[in-house]
Amino acid sequence: MKKITRFTRYILFAISILLSAAMLSAPAASFAMSAMSFNLFTAKAVHSNNDAHKSQNTQFDTEVLSHTHTPLLNTKQSRMDNIILTCDKINETVISPYNIFSFNEVVGERTEERGYQSAPTFVDGKIAESLGGGICQVSSTLYYACLLANLEIIERQNHSMLPDYVSIPGFDATVYWDSIDFKFRNNSITAIKILSWIEDYKVHVKIMGVKQNNNTVIIEGEIISTNPAEIVFVDNPSLAPGQINVLQPSFNGYVVDTYRKVINEEGKLLSLTLEARSIYNKLDKIVEYNFAKVPEDSFIIPSA
Repeated sequence: MKKITRFTRYILFAISILLSAAMLSAPAASFAMSAMSFNLFTAKAVHSNNDAHKSQNTQFDTEVLSHTHTPLLNTKQSRMDNIILTCDKINETVISPYNIFSFNEVVGERTEERGYQSAPTFVDGKIAESLGGGICQVSSTLYYACLLANLEIIERQNHSMLPDYVSIPGFDATVYWDSIDFKFRNNSITAIKILSWIEDYKVHVKIMGVKQNNNTVIIEGEIISTNPAEIVFVDNPSLAPGQINVLQPSFNGYVVDTYRKVINEEGKLLSLTLEARSIYNKLDKIVEYNFAKVPEDSFIIPSA
């Protein structure tokens, strides 16, 4: 085992501080900072006057029941292509009253023959390339829209780690062909339609239909516990003394409860339902570092 000098220990401590600052500048970590002060996050149904994506069929989709969007932070072309393809597959889908929508059934198997490509996704607790990577952003945006439209959720599972495109924890829905699905029921008395598209580097989903009342739906996410990610150093003698190389990004772990509130136009609480409990694992940042003695007049900090 190599002996680490006092100076090297000082340098490693300095690296930890710098990397921690970098971690807190990322979207997921920014949320972690907010979570320290505010353990309750709230979202309300959004109604839009934009009719650009509205069907001409006025029998059932005359109103916007909900409109949600999530940012496209990872613009790798293969991931973007997967998302565009999936948005197209669920777009204009009509669900009759009391019928169930299955994401896997509508989207179908993710294969190369059907146009899907390998892109980054969560695999076995790590970030790895997988066929169809990125399509969970579509299912997550749809899940959020379904909650705000006050639709009945039949099946939903959160990701193993909190995706960076989810601004409020507990608002995601992972999918995997033939094993993990996202399903919801149209529990209204009229048909509804899904509209899905990409605009301004965001994934958009609208639920169109006929409003049955003037109730307001509020979705809240309450953080039950937080498991902060750590920094793990790995010795790599092939690196220049003092040089570091980030092998794996970090994700904080969370336990979050999601609640659905329904309030009438007089402000009276009609219902308060625990929608789901989401458990996200943490993922430690792994950094390569040359543990050789570092010259006091030189130290290499890589750019982000």
